[in-house]
Amino acid sequence: MPHYLDHNATTALRPQAVAAITDVMEMTGNGSSVHRFGRKIRAVIENARDAVADLCCADRDGVIFTSGGTEANNQAILGFGARRLVVSAVEHPAVARARDQIEVVPVDCNGRIELDALARCLAESGEDALVCLMLANNETGVVQPVAEAARIVHTAGARLHCDAVQVPGKLPLDLAALGADTLALSGHKMGAPAGVGALLITRPSEVPSSLLHGGGQEGYRRPGTENLIGIAGIGAAARAIAGRGASEAMAMAALRDGLEARLSHQAVIVGNATARLPNTSNIILAGVDSETQVMAFDLASIAVS
Repeated sequence: MPHYLDHNATTALRPQAVAAITDVMEMTGNGSSVHRFGRKIRAVIENARDAVADLCCADRDGVIFTSGGTEANNQAILGFGARRLVVSAVEHPAVARARDQIEVVPVDCNGRIELDALARCLAESGEDALVCLMLANNETGVVQPVAEAARIVHTAGARLHCDAVQVPGKLPLDLAALGADTLALSGHKMGAPAGVGALLITRPSEVPSSLLHGGGQEGYRRPGTENLIGIAGIGAAARAIAGRGASEAMAMAALRDGLEARLSHQAVIVGNATARLPNTSNIILAGVDSETQVMAFDLASIAVS
């Protein structure tokens, strides 16, 4: 029997998302139309917006639906037009490659950003800056000190963007507590389909410019006819997570800890000295090539990255 353990790349659709998608596939209309068909579509979109906002303890007016986490990250990074882009050394390529000129802040031996180095970096120049710090790493699962970083960033007069793509369903999300100005989510990491995501904005009056140009969808913040199937799916996934996230996380953490205990005598576990996602283990076997390991696991019907 095959075993799929590559959920940080893409996870399975939640049953609630499948049901929501099935329902809207039978609907006809455009959410921008004012007739009854359009209003039904609009209701689905706005209900999903409420669900995503509730999941992140955020203002519903600050939720912008996108095509995924990459677009959400790019809109935050490019849309504010900051002169300086400062990123941690462990950011996802959707952040680290969004612009050519970036400044990189190092991380410690556990993969957590060095806050003193961040403060020094921001003090070097008075130019407008945007700092990007992911909430949890997709490879190690290590959780970053986003709230502490936000205080440093705001003291320096800069903005903070947080890539939180890996977090829903694994850890609680509270945009205000994190202190981030913007936050990115991705549907296919949380049990919704690929091709949908969201950018959350703490202050809806301060919106990064859209990467696209066209109609007035998403309050003129992201033009283009909305992806109804994806939005219905991410809304349903968000509601499901809100109801079961804590219990699922505890179960995942127990499985992770049991696996690592059995491997501890022959492997190095990255980041196990600090806070991590409950579903993620980054394991080093000295002297064994990583690609060789992945292929060997695949031959044994186990999918890993």
